[in-house]
Amino acid sequence: MRYVTLVQVPGPGASSVEVAEDTTVAQFVADNNLSGKTIIVDGEGISPDNYGTATLNSATEIFATAAVKGN
Repeated sequence: MRYVTLVQVPGPGASSVEVAEDTTVAQFVADNNLSGKTIIVDGEGISPDNYGTATLNSATEIFATAAVKGN
């Protein structure tokens, strides 16, 4: 197990989250209630089509973003 930084915008901001080896983006999204958010791993956007195969083995920072209605 190791930790990654999860940044949720909008939301609570940054936090450290423990991840197991070979955790997929799909698992991470489900475990952290991030469904419907855009996921960016170390600056690279991950297509929802790849959530099941993309792992977080070398990830250090994960952004979970959602659209925010403007004025």
